[in-house]
Amino acid sequence: MAGAVGVTEDWRWNDLVAHATLGTGRRGDVPERSLLGIALPGDGSVEDRVLQAAAAGWSARRASLRAHALEAVDARWDAPEEEPLGVAPPDALQLLDGILSGLVATPDRAGLLTRWLTVAGTAGWRISSGHLTEVLDQVPRPLPGEAVAAIGRQGRWLASLGQTRWADALIDVPTAEEQLAIGGRQRRVAAVRLWSVAPDRGHDILAERWGHWSAGVRTDVVTAVGALVRSDDEQWLEAALRDETPRVRHAAARALGRLPDSRRAQRMAERLVRLVHLDPPRRAGSGAERSRAATVTLADVRPSTADLVDATAAPPPVGLTAWWQGQVLSAAPRHAWERLTGSLDATTAVLADHPPLLLAAARAAADQRDAILAERLRPALLAAHEAPVPPGAVLPPGGDRWMERLHDVLALVDGPWSPELTDDVVTWCATHPRPGTALGTMATLLATRAGGVLDQRLAAARPTGLHAQMVASTIDRISLSRSLYRAIDHMIHDRTEP
Repeated sequence: MAGAVGVTEDWRWNDLVAHATLGTGRRGDVPERSLLGIALPGDGSVEDRVLQAAAAGWSARRASLRAHALEAVDARWDAPEEEPLGVAPPDALQLLDGILSGLVATPDRAGLLTRWLTVAGTAGWRISSGHLTEVLDQVPRPLPGEAVAAIGRQGRWLASLGQTRWADALIDVPTAEEQLAIGGRQRRVAAVRLWSVAPDRGHDILAERWGHWSAGVRTDVVTAVGALVRSDDEQWLEAALRDETPRVRHAAARALGRLPDSRRAQRMAERLVRLVHLDPPRRAGSGAERSRAATVTLADVRPSTADLVDATAAPPPVGLTAWWQGQVLSAAPRHAWERLTGSLDATTAVLADHPPLLLAAARAAADQRDAILAERLRPALLAAHEAPVPPGAVLPPGGDRWMERLHDVLALVDGPWSPELTDDVVTWCATHPRPGTALGTMATLLATRAGGVLDQRLAAARPTGLHAQMVASTIDRISLSRSLYRAIDHMIHDRTEP
């Protein structure tokens, strides 16, 4: 039986190689003239022979179907190095099958796969040949570096042959440098890989090639690295604000919105002071009480051409003033509000009393990863479900803004959450007018960061009413994901226990 399993694995691997190198899954589709002159190896394992033969056939196909002897194959298409990792044990692979099954919600699958691969690579394991295509099709692009080892030499070799989705997932630093320099098809994942592991090299390539790239390439690169920018990216992003193409300027402005100490943030802070006017209350009061009763007035300011350089999108044909107010409010850093109100406590009070300003400040806190401001705004967001917005009020762009802003603010809180915060979030979802939508929006955060009290709340939940089916389905999704995360974390621990 063991021999039969081995043959099955070999032929499955043979099919994968044929699919990757020749674009088909049938070994008989290799053109006869492509194989002329190829000295097929006669020794070694079946897998090694398949690898070498496929490499030779691929080289012949790349050279207009001219035949090549095996020893003349381009080294880049040669069989990969010896595999240092062993196949994961059956129970770990069974867990991987569960993650790949249709029972796991698509939004949760990438995170679970990344966690499994990271833990497996740490343990010295890799996936089996039978899991290659499914895993490579569903992992994030690019796959985080710490998870790549568990793909194994077979997966890395297949990806190196240029299969679009696989190559994007496993792109390495040398390939990323090449793709970024030429502005190739993989420029987005190449930029993410470089800014994740070698940002200095990314800066060097950008300085050399920026003027040679098309507007589309420049836009893609700036957009791809937007969530990864650091203070040393400010100089080239400020230069991108003066780009001749609007799309590039808008992408650069969005990226700079992540840096609360950037020059753009300082300009937005100055605009906030001119835009927002606090009118003190007429009645007696002092301190926080006085600030809480203050009236906020927004100045009717139209942006100048110089102001529009810092915009994250093109101005609308109508409603220019309201649009610009939203741009400023959603980008002003915390110190601008403190300068305006006098203290962080006063800022919290003013924002809590004015929902449109609260939503805008929450977006700025999330973009700038300002955990201090986010912590102050979180209770006000959890205290309501929707903003009582009067007609014509200024709001930052977005769909269900209140729910989105609460999600963004909660994402800044690392897990495991405290029992109090976990309970507050679950209660907020349960009392929402659309509990299924609310719970679904928070599902990934609850599955990965909520404390142990969540399991008790989910087990005791008895959904009723119009949204009962959707709520029950989301509860099952969260419970399954949490169970899988726990199983992955104990995958190695259980084997090391005496």
